[in-house]
Amino acid sequence: MSTVKKKVVIIGGGTGGAMLANRLPRDEFEVTVIDKQPHNYFWPWLLYIAFRGSRRPIKREIRSVLKPWVNFIQSGVGGVVNLQDRYVELENGKRLEYDYVVIATGGATVDYSRVPGLDKVTEMFGNYHSNEESAWRVWQTLNGMRGHISDHTGSRCL
Repeated sequence: MSTVKKKVVIIGGGTGGAMLANRLPRDEFEVTVIDKQPHNYFWPWLLYIAFRGSRRPIKREIRSVLKPWVNFIQSGVGGVVNLQDRYVELENGKRLEYDYVVIATGGATVDYSRVPGLDKVTEMFGNYHSNEESAWRVWQTLNGMRGHISDHTGSRCL
């Protein structure tokens, strides 16, 4: 007896979207991941760049992190996720019908201006969580401090 697979559309090929796509049972679901970027970034590795100077790549092709039976479409969503009629419209106007839709786009941003002065500090010294360039600025800042920081007794810490 053949069962009809449920169609799952996952918008976002980051860690959450890719993990879900790979964990859904192949025999029950037809899975499609949509992302406008071709790469999957392992953002936690930014900590290793900022505090250890790691040169290990943090991005891979999304297709390479998905199981072979998971469909991947590199496209943005054209602004339409129709929950009532159950379709997602891509940038090119093509519609993908679904039984289940998951929006896993991440997209959290930090407003540094909410803490007085933090935006200027972040601009100067970087941060360890938003992108590679900023993480490298933290690493360079920390390495520039070597030999210049003393503990409360006056002896050098670094």
